Amino acid sequence: MHEQRGHGRARANPWWATLLVYALGGVLALVAGRMLPWQKDDGS
Repeated sequence: MHEQRGHGRARANPWWATLLVYALGGVLALVAGRMLPWQKDDGS
């Protein structure tokens, strides 16, 4: 119960980690919006 393997990566969140989270969220939102049939109207 004393193993702190990779504590540096999990403890602090660098700027790229936050940017990656926002980037992934944006991509997932775009993909979900395009894949979901109810998101867009048929008569466009």
